[in-house]
Amino acid sequence: MFIKKNPNVENFFINKKVICKETLKAIKIKAPINKENIFIWFAKDFVRDGKYPNSVCIGIIKNKLYELIFQNGITKEETIYDKVTGEILLEMFKKQKLENKQKTYNYFSQNSSMIEEL
Repeated sequence: MFIKKNPNVENFFINKKVICKETLKAIKIKAPINKENIFIWFAKDFVRDGKYPNSVCIGIIKNKLYELIFQNGITKEETIYDKVTGEILLEMFKKQKLENKQKTYNYFSQNSSMIEEL
């Protein structure tokens, strides 16, 4: 069966570590911003297994508004923190992925120079 790819949806792979909660119809993940207790809910229709056992693929609709949810750490009450478009959300995820790669590169670069000194 041939399924035409929707140009308005972009798939993005994330680590399963950012999944905070899963229900029958949705998953809650840590938002790709540097603030504590900010999350996003995704319908499971747009989430599938990733290429690797520790990853999932999320289909992000570019022109959809996504709510960033703040969860109170004490009462666990959720309130809307902000809204972003899918395009902005994709850029946030890409930026976070790039920063994580840079941190890993810096870690190995520093450790390899320490080994050379020995």
